[in-house]
Amino acid sequence: YQRRVRGATCFVPLLCLALAWARLQKERGMEQEVLHTRVLALEQELQKQRELKYNVDYELHDIRKQFMTQAFTVLGAYLVSQFAYQISVTALDGDNSKPANISVFAVRLTWYILVLIFLTAAKWGTRHADGIGSARRGFRANFVILFDATILMVDAWAFKDVVASILAFVDAPHDSATYTTPTSQRITYMLFSFGVSIGSWVYGVLSCILCIVILRKDWRCGCGGYLTFIAATFFEEMPWSLGIGLAWNEFQYKATVKSFRSLSTSPYHPRAHP
Repeated sequence: YQRRVRGATCFVPLLCLALAWARLQKERGMEQEVLHTRVLALEQELQKQRELKYNVDYELHDIRKQFMTQAFTVLGAYLVSQFAYQISVTALDGDNSKPANISVFAVRLTWYILVLIFLTAAKWGTRHADGIGSARRGFRANFVILFDATILMVDAWAFKDVVASILAFVDAPHDSATYTTPTSQRITYMLFSFGVSIGSWVYGVLSCILCIVILRKDWRCGCGGYLTFIAATFFEEMPWSLGIGLAWNEFQYKATVKSFRSLSTSPYHPRAHP
């Protein structure tokens, strides 16, 4: 019996060591599992940060591209409009420094009609241009995308010039240190600019209605696709909004707010000498 007790007591330390070793292995495995979980979480967080940085960089590149595209479209529309205007006015009025208002209006209106006819057809030719997003493209692809974006800006700029030429028929109020525009002229210009604003707005509404009618009509002829595409493009972009905005700004600010503000601060106004 004593031998058995001695033998059992010899195995107790070994059993304790075995249990301790098993517990240590278990704790080590749990620590490794926790560490592995943390590493996976860090990797996922790092991947999210990379994706976020990529999305931010992509958006920044897209914003830069949109800004540069818009800047070049405005510059291109301005240069084309001025080039056509200078050639036409020189052909009509010769070398006169200031052409007549009716000549300016005729040139602007003719140019706007030509833009509607020919550049609208060019818009149909560039309908497959894909300028969405920022990507590496060749020179030809970039030129087509920029030309496609410039077409509607040229149309918007041409209509804006037509509105500006109409507004030029009546002299805007102009005050200086020695001259104050008469009140009758201020009221005349205010009413005239208001009428031009209403007229341009009506033109925009009628254009929208025409686009809607074209889009809803079931075209069975060969030009149905062309008309539907042009109507959808114009209804989405609304290039006449630039001219409408110019007319309303002319009425609200120059003809109303700025005019009567200048009148109240004029040296000839009674309030200026209390």
